[in-house]
Amino acid sequence: MRLTKSGFTLLEISISIALIGLIAGTVLVSQGFMRRNELRNVVVDATTYTTAIQQFRVKYGSLPGDMPNARSVWGALATCPTGSSAGGKATCDGNGNGRIESGACEDYRVWQHLAAGEFIGGTYSGISGRVACAPNSQIGVNSPEGSLAGTAFSITSYGEFIDNSHPDFFDGDYKNTMIFGLQLANSYSWGPALTTEAAMEIDLKADDGSPVTGNIRSVKPRLLPLPPSPAPDCVTAGGVYNEIFSDKACALLFMSSFATRE
Repeated sequence: MRLTKSGFTLLEISISIALIGLIAGTVLVSQGFMRRNELRNVVVDATTYTTAIQQFRVKYGSLPGDMPNARSVWGALATCPTGSSAGGKATCDGNGNGRIESGACEDYRVWQHLAAGEFIGGTYSGISGRVACAPNSQIGVNSPEGSLAGTAFSITSYGEFIDNSHPDFFDGDYKNTMIFGLQLANSYSWGPALTTEAAMEIDLKADDGSPVTGNIRSVKPRLLPLPPSPAPDCVTAGGVYNEIFSDKACALLFMSSFATRE
């Protein structure tokens, strides 16, 4: 019996290579689409929360978290400002000074008040995950989850900085600033969540492309990372996005358009 040696023809090999190339190209296109969609969702989420806060202020005459008569609207917790709502609407009042501050847990009541008023979905504890009201954002517990794994949104009022006076922030009035980034222990959600390329892409499409100016910003570079501060490689000493650094290094600050300092 004669055995016939079989193998692939040149045509079959060519077709296989073409199919592999088509599959690889489809995967790359799909990955690119997913990445663009994720970045778009960061801006969409920030815009959604900003709009919700604006609508809340129109309806109630105060910013969520800072609302001085919240207990009369949704019921009073026995212990304020650190009492937990346990998923309910009972809450604590803010001081009504136009700033969403950390001292009385206003920076976490903001999400509880928004949810209580049905401006956003979900339920939030309204308090810090640490003792008293020390910053400690917890995804899905006291802060809304971001579109990227391990990320969240935080809000707090930092104040105004001039003459290069703050180690983390460029000069400006950081009113009630919305922060998007990786959840960090014992801090707000400003850990490195984005590559510098991704952060710059968001900034270019939604703002002015500069981490130093405009409504979307990042933080200063530092010589050494100092937890719970962000990684030091997002922005160069010259105040531009550090494009040569390819790892995730950036959190974004959305300068508020919904409040003025008094």
